[in-house]
Amino acid sequence: MDIDTLDTFRLYQIDPEGRLFISPEVNDWQPLADAGITAVIDLDCKLDTSVPTVPNSVLYIFWPIDDRRELPDERLLTTIGQLGASLLAQGHKVVCQCGMGQNRSALIAGMILLHCGLSGREAVALIRSHREGALWNQTFRNYLLSRPPLGEAALFQRQARKAA
Repeated sequence: MDIDTLDTFRLYQIDPEGRLFISPEVNDWQPLADAGITAVIDLDCKLDTSVPTVPNSVLYIFWPIDDRRELPDERLLTTIGQLGASLLAQGHKVVCQCGMGQNRSALIAGMILLHCGLSGREAVALIRSHREGALWNQTFRNYLLSRPPLGEAALFQRQARKAA
């Protein structure tokens, strides 16, 4: 299920249960609320406008990283992936977003999938099967492709194998 909103905004569902999404910059928060998203990992180099301020409505994580040939800090990359996987395991819906919704958001979604038990190859295949143009940054893609699974999640593993 992909959720179209405005011409420039779209949520791309990555997992089979509709709990992990990637997107370009958020310019309208209502589609996120409509999808039940409770956690936003914002990787763009500027804060989103109109971030919800209602208590207990959304967890907003701002980690500005560049879409360049070098990886961001690997320890933080791993930690954000662990946090995202933990949120999914607790039943939260998570969106990773950046300017275009193709590289930085896909890198973090890939790290989350690694912590959910997919190999890097499975994670890349799953992401690219749901988001055309994702992971064209070779550094990000090659990093994920080289990574083993870091957790357990049979549901994600089965879905990734079907997509591959």
